Amino acid sequence: MAEWVKTTQWEAYCTPYKQNTNGTRLCKYVSTVPTTGNNVSSINNYSYLRHEFEQAARQKENIIILYNSTRYENEWLPSYMSDYKNVARPFWITNYWGQRVGDYSYIKEALGFLIKIFCKSATWAFGIISVIFAFVPESFFHTIRWIPAQAVQKSLTDKGITDVELDTIISRIVCYAVVWVIVTLIYAVRHSVTIKGDNYTIQVKYGNLLKETNCKKVINFDECYTTHIGPNPSDIKASSICGQYIQSVGGSLNIQNLIDNAEVKPEECVSRFNHSRSYKPGSIIVNGDALLLAFCNVK
Repeated sequence: MAEWVKTTQWEAYCTPYKQNTNGTRLCKYVSTVPTTGNNVSSINNYSYLRHEFEQAARQKENIIILYNSTRYENEWLPSYMSDYKNVARPFWITNYWGQRVGDYSYIKEALGFLIKIFCKSATWAFGIISVIFAFVPESFFHTIRWIPAQAVQKSLTDKGITDVELDTIISRIVCYAVVWVIVTLIYAVRHSVTIKGDNYTIQVKYGNLLKETNCKKVINFDECYTTHIGPNPSDIKASSICGQYIQSVGGSLNIQNLIDNAEVKPEECVSRFNHSRSYKPGSIIVNGDALLLAFCNVK
C-alpha cells in the first residue's frame, strides 16, 4: 500500500483506485507502511494509470505507448511519461489504398519479444538436456522417489509401469524444466555480449538504441534517404531502426537540408526505384548524435 505523504488517513480522498466518475471517497485503510524494493510508494495523488505505469517502469517491464492518432503527438504525453517519448508512436497508419488502419503488426512484434525469448530458451534447453540425458546414467534419475511405490502398485502395475520408470520420467521432466527456467533467466537478464580477438573488442548490446546517450548512433537508410513510413515495399518499415528513428524525431527531420549541409553529392545515375536521386552507399549525414548512413540500394 501507499504511505500517507500529504495528510492523515481520515482526510485522504485520493487513492488511485477511487478517482472515478463518481468522485473520491475516504481511504478504507487506517494505517499503511512505506513500500520496499522497486514498488511504487507515495502514490496517494497518483491516478490509476500513473500508478500502473510507474510500477511497470520500476519493474523494467516492456511498455508500449500508442497515440490515438496518425501523428506523433508528443505533447499528449503526461510529464511522467516524458522519458518514453522515443518509443511512443501513432496507432493509426495509412495503407496502400490510403485507408487509415491500426498498426497491429507493431503491437504483435512488440509483444512477440517474450515469445522469442520463450522459443529460443526452449531450443537451447532442449539441446542442453539432450547432452545431459546422453551422458548421465539413467539410474541417476530414479534416485529421487517422487511417488510412493504403494501408489504405483495399486494403479499402474497392471499397465506395465513400475515405480522406477515413473520416477525416472518425472525426474527427466523436472530436470528439463529447471534447465529451461535457467536458460530463460539468462536470456531475460542478458544485456550485452562481448567478442574479443587480436587487437579488437566488439560489444553487442541489447536494448533500445534510441535511448543510448554519450555515443553516436548509426541509423541505416536506403540510398535515397527515404523517410516515408508505410506498409509498401518502397516504404520504411515502422518497426525498423530507421522507422523508429524517423518517428522519434517527428516533423523536425528535414533530410534534404541535412544532405545540403553535409555537402553530400548525389550519384550521377539515379536509383532504379522510381528514378529517384540516390547517394553512394556509405555516405553519412549528421543529425545531432545520429549518423544517418546510406546503406542499401533500392530496386
